[in-house]
Amino acid sequence: MVRQRIISDIISAVVVVMLLLLALPPPLSSSLVPVTSNGSRRRKSIFQRSRRSTTKRICMDLTASVTIRGGNNNEATRNEKPSRELLPITMCVFAQMISEGISLSSLPLYLTKLGASPVMVGLAISCFSVGQMIFAPIAVGLSSRIKNNGRSIVLRICLAGAACSSLLIAFSGNVQGVIAGRTLAGIFAACVPVAQSSVTDILPQSQTALGLSRVSAAAQLGVVIGPLASATFQEGFETIIGIPSTRCLPAVFVLNACNAMFVLALMTFIDRRQQRNNHSSKTTTNTSSRQNNNNVAVATPKEESQDNNKQPLPSIDDTTKKSATTTIKEKVSDSTRGTSTNSRILQNYSQPILRTITIIVGWTAILSNSIYGLFAPRFMGFGQSQLSATYSVAAMLMVITQVLFPRIVAKIGGCGSSGGEHHACSVGILAVAAGIGGQSLIRIQPFHSILYMINRIGAAIADTSTAALVASSSTDRDNRSKNLGLLTSTRAAARIFTPLLSSKMFELSCRSSSSSSTSSSLSSLVGGIPSGALPFVTAACFCLCAAPLPFVLCRAERRAKRRSDMKES
Repeated sequence: MVRQRIISDIISAVVVVMLLLLALPPPLSSSLVPVTSNGSRRRKSIFQRSRRSTTKRICMDLTASVTIRGGNNNEATRNEKPSRELLPITMCVFAQMISEGISLSSLPLYLTKLGASPVMVGLAISCFSVGQMIFAPIAVGLSSRIKNNGRSIVLRICLAGAACSSLLIAFSGNVQGVIAGRTLAGIFAACVPVAQSSVTDILPQSQTALGLSRVSAAAQLGVVIGPLASATFQEGFETIIGIPSTRCLPAVFVLNACNAMFVLALMTFIDRRQQRNNHSSKTTTNTSSRQNNNNVAVATPKEESQDNNKQPLPSIDDTTKKSATTTIKEKVSDSTRGTSTNSRILQNYSQPILRTITIIVGWTAILSNSIYGLFAPRFMGFGQSQLSATYSVAAMLMVITQVLFPRIVAKIGGCGSSGGEHHACSVGILAVAAGIGGQSLIRIQPFHSILYMINRIGAAIADTSTAALVASSSTDRDNRSKNLGLLTSTRAAARIFTPLLSSKMFELSCRSSSSSSTSSSLSSLVGGIPSGALPFVTAACFCLCAAPLPFVLCRAERRAKRRSDMKES
């Protein structure tokens, strides 16, 4: 008992440190002002200046007002901390992913106690992925269509749906109710893509990787804490409160629903306070602009009499302003027209390539969790404690990697102004290939466990960098949200068929080496590969084929940028 308490204290301390890393306080003078507000300030400053301003200053102000997202991509903006607006987003993702961790760790055993067959257990697991695959793009599109604070509204709807699914599982008491609850949870499991879209809307492009890494770390941390919270509260409900063991897991789901409703109420309070602050700031800016306009419009009596007798003639400054604005608008339209054509050509290939990478990396996640639970006890002699410890350490390393992801991108370097996401994605895929292939071939400790950790760290880098590339290669806000929703839908679709494919390949690999009377075609297919290593080696080969794809995208972006620069010059 003393050893278990020490282990639980250590795990809780690590969890507290992870939560503090996720909720780093912003600086006192936050400089993350939206681009539109900066542009409006600069446009107002033009009308507040004297009429002796030269044409050069007018051109500089107008070009500064036509600023696109992520235009100032320097180290100062890259190293700034994200604003407080990320806190409710990460809280929502964390609350929903805790329920997923509880469900993944506890529902299979709970369903077998209810008398479910293995087919029904598999159906309960796959129903969640089917619901997420269908409804995640719909939820992300709905968040883009709602004009006023649409992202936050859809996040709260998803959190309310997760709470309802937990209550349905808790109070059903039969297999059909659990399957219905998991289906409902999959329908509302769109917190991660909506949160990613919200982060890309709030932060500039230089900090997109930082925001996406916080969302991924919050999701992974929820999956880590979910099983720990489930086991702890089940034991506490049974020993302290005296709840029967058959009702402990439903009590955990009720507690999880209460937690989701608490986060929902907190998000609603934060959003309303932020709306009040925005409304008050708009009223103050409107009153100040009216006062400035009144001061500019004041004229002397002599000027009024002259204006009544003469027709007003356009001044030289007005003509220079008009000519400067027309020429700059023509240049901006030509440049945007050229970049849009290049981005269209690039986008036709970039999004399918990134979704292919997501399918391959998602397949390695299925192998590292589900199939590895069959591989490690059979070929490495792992017990349940060793397997759980391996999963927990790997999950903690993934959380740390995703928190430190912006620094990893800065160290690796990358494709010009878009950051190092391309190179980081390739490095992550190569790490996954080396880890997942090596862990199935090298079965000597500690090298086997080290390769497994390299596999999971590479998967964390590849997942976050793929989401960052999807966001950066999208043309506008709606297209970015659509692509992030389709990315989550693709990942959910991969979780439907890859477990069946991986289990069949694992069974084929074990059967070919154990049975002596194997057919010639089967032995030629699996010949030379150790027993049980066929799905892992196959996934490693796919990763090696997919590793150059981010470099291809980086090269295409450089060519598109050169063409746009040549057209501008």
